[in-house]
Amino acid sequence: FNDAARNFPSAAKVMLVDTLEGLSANFRSEATRYRVTVRTPVEFFDTPFRAEEVTARGVLSVADKIRERAQKIKPVRMPQSFILRSGGSQQQGTNLLDTLFRTVTEVERTGTRNRPSIDLIVGPAGIGKSVVFDALFWQLYDRFLEFKRQRRSFPRPLPLVPEHLRTATARNLKSTIESALRTDFALPIEFPAFEWMLTNGFAIWLLDGLDEIMGRDPEFFDVIWELLTKPGSTVPPVIVLCVRDSLLATSDNLRDFCEELEGDITIYEVLP
Repeated sequence: FNDAARNFPSAAKVMLVDTLEGLSANFRSEATRYRVTVRTPVEFFDTPFRAEEVTARGVLSVADKIRERAQKIKPVRMPQSFILRSGGSQQQGTNLLDTLFRTVTEVERTGTRNRPSIDLIVGPAGIGKSVVFDALFWQLYDRFLEFKRQRRSFPRPLPLVPEHLRTATARNLKSTIESALRTDFALPIEFPAFEWMLTNGFAIWLLDGLDEIMGRDPEFFDVIWELLTKPGSTVPPVIVLCVRDSLLATSDNLRDFCEELEGDITIYEVLP
């Protein structure tokens, strides 16, 4: 610490530790004396949503509005039955939300995941894809906040929905992502930081209601493919995508994407 303070007197200095447990009060006091901040990874690498910051309370981001919708509908929401298709096999389930939550949090529960996890929720308009999407985001977000209070790592869920189109500079996936990064966070973050969070276990990406963009943007799945194959990834990304079931027949790009990543994609067909 002394060498760092002497050689880089004006630089911000942070010491990353997996846990603060076991660090004596004397050690932390000495670190402060050398202007070294001791932080856990979730404190250092995460950027909060607007409503999480005291100075921004009352200024709701899209993410905050999704959470509000999920809270309002919780008393009347019913378990949604579904058919799960993966690797040529299929099975029926009775509670889509619980199944999705277990799937996307697998690495946090088991400590292992060797391949990307891409969950495709399909069904006709009005069947309840957005209902389960909002509820899944809410559960993941609450779990994230609980873990962060304990200074434990858990991926922040990052939603992308049609509301983000309002401030997008173009009607394509890349611009919609950049819109979300500008508006949802207390401090805007750049696209490379978004990619890094997804490929290093600090984020889960949830997309809903972007069928129109998917049909118009020829690079929609190229953006996702680059994330899945990005060099230097330490944790395979987790992506949840809600689409109309008709796109499986009408969208060549979606069909090719599913065929290319057949071993990594799980399709959940929401039943009436």
